[in-house]
Amino acid sequence: MKMISRQKLILLLLLVGIWGISNAQKGKVKFGKILKEDLASKVCRIDTNAHAEILYDRASSEVDYIANNLVTVIKRHKIIKIYNKNGYEYANIEIPYNSRYERVTGIKACTYNLVNGKIVKSKLKRKEILEEEVTGKYRIKKVSFTDIKEGSIVEIEYRKQVPLRYNYATWYFQNEIPVRYSEFIARIPDIYDFKEYMCGYENVTRKYKTIPRGNYNENVYTYFIENVPAFADESFIQCRENYITKIEFELASIRMSSGIVKNLRSNWKKICEDLVKDESFGEVFKNKSYLKKLLPNIVNGCSDDDSKVRAIYKYVRDNVKWNKRYSIYSNKRLRKIAMEKSANSGGINLFLIALMREAGYECSPVILSTRANGIIRAGAPNLSKYNHTIACLQYNDKKIYLDAIDKYSSFDLLRSQDCGDMVLIKNNRHQCFHLDNSKISRSFIKMDVTIDDNGVLTGNQVYQLNNFCALRFRKNYDTENKRIEKLQNECDDFSIDSYSIKNLKNNDKSISEEYEFCYGEDNDMPSVIYIPALLQYSKINNPFKLEERNFPIDFSYKEINMYNINFKIPENYTVQQVPKSINVTLPDKSFSFRYTCNISDNTIAIRSSIQALKTMYLPGEYKSLKKMRDIMVKKFAEQIVLKIKE
Repeated sequence: MKMISRQKLILLLLLVGIWGISNAQKGKVKFGKILKEDLASKVCRIDTNAHAEILYDRASSEVDYIANNLVTVIKRHKIIKIYNKNGYEYANIEIPYNSRYERVTGIKACTYNLVNGKIVKSKLKRKEILEEEVTGKYRIKKVSFTDIKEGSIVEIEYRKQVPLRYNYATWYFQNEIPVRYSEFIARIPDIYDFKEYMCGYENVTRKYKTIPRGNYNENVYTYFIENVPAFADESFIQCRENYITKIEFELASIRMSSGIVKNLRSNWKKICEDLVKDESFGEVFKNKSYLKKLLPNIVNGCSDDDSKVRAIYKYVRDNVKWNKRYSIYSNKRLRKIAMEKSANSGGINLFLIALMREAGYECSPVILSTRANGIIRAGAPNLSKYNHTIACLQYNDKKIYLDAIDKYSSFDLLRSQDCGDMVLIKNNRHQCFHLDNSKISRSFIKMDVTIDDNGVLTGNQVYQLNNFCALRFRKNYDTENKRIEKLQNECDDFSIDSYSIKNLKNNDKSISEEYEFCYGEDNDMPSVIYIPALLQYSKINNPFKLEERNFPIDFSYKEINMYNINFKIPENYTVQQVPKSINVTLPDKSFSFRYTCNISDNTIAIRSSIQALKTMYLPGEYKSLKKMRDIMVKKFAEQIVLKIKE
């Protein structure tokens, strides 16, 4: 590494920051040093079911001075074992980079196979390294290894040069396949103060030393870990980034040559001032004469405040199309959004805020990180971690949070993706707060069923849903025909008639669905009739597959599902078997499953309810939830058995 003057180091990060990524048998391994026992290995010792394994992943990152620019140079070395054909995909490696500011060089790659007890090496040819343009300046180097077989090992080494303006680096110790050894080395001149943030549940070892470099010292941080299990992306995880084992760095300050420390971390007062000045955000606080012509048509016929604000919200939600991209900023001027009727998430909701303000209502932007984007780290504010803007409307002593990007959303129900830590921006002032989703979503199914002597069931079903249950239904079935087709294909020998549905297109109201149905195969008075006690709802699965889980179970919203089914028994049959009643619950009663079966005269009454009264359950509750779900799966599959009278 070239010696870098202290002045150049300071100049560097007055503009920016620093960092890179990393790679790793243990410590530094020479390229091409592949162990025969690894090639001979048939299964992964960390997880015998793994299709592939990262044997070694190591990277070192250091500051260098190249072509009059201070850069971070990242050297990475990675070795992967392929156990079977399902692991072949891991022999395809992609290296993304920004072609305007970054360089990827020195790519070396080889495939190794064990043939007749000898290691056979296949070098990757330069022409086999492909480059793909993703969009504009963003590109991907694609490395597809040749001679891949079950048992192969692939190895790659490369160098990546990144401008120091990128003051973050993220190193993942955990992957979707097991990792035998992972190491990240960061070499940082001592004039830079970086804060490190470790995430995840695996234990990473950290070592530190200082090396004199003449006019400054270099701090060397080494992080390593062995035998890391694959990150299981199981159900009810909103964002894997919150829980996967990784390390991030944030530049906090620079020590100047004078000894003065320059703090680079921002504060909310400065952020608010900058946002208000920024045209792509602060335009919403300015008067919009063009909205005066648009507004009367939107609120035409509205007689009170409630009907006006609902009409404005509905207009934006139904008429401005979301381009599926999140941002706290608008991607175009608000006047252009009014004309083109399309925008990113920030643009749509800033346009909504502008309309509300033009109508005379107090309405301000609220910035947040969506649940899928990840949890905001406590401490100094970092605007880059926020990815969405919604509206805070205050009128008639009410405070309502609105998001108009989803055509299935409603005025009274904020999207579950939006709940969490937020910041209200009101001119040059701010307010940090946390918003939970307190509303309970409900679904209720009622069926009255008649069983005839041939084992055929005819009946009537009423299905009612509100809040997020209704939203989920609308997203799955945006037309009646889609829903009818799903019902007809739900199970064998099932047909429906006289179908009707209310409020499918009215997002502000509960859905009510009703239809007649016929179920079962016509037999000539069978001696025994078997009936699934919950009919077409009998087949459910358990989404919890892990034996243990280290991260929370995130249901997004509270939910209660209820089933009320009445069977009328034919006179020529008697009840031989029915499901037994059961009632199980967590100790704090936040999750419960209740199932009862009662017989009265010639009627069998099935009642069942599933209640999840928390949005988030702790890892310590996972085994109980998994066990309860197993009970539910078995109970839902139980049958009613009728026997013909002697």
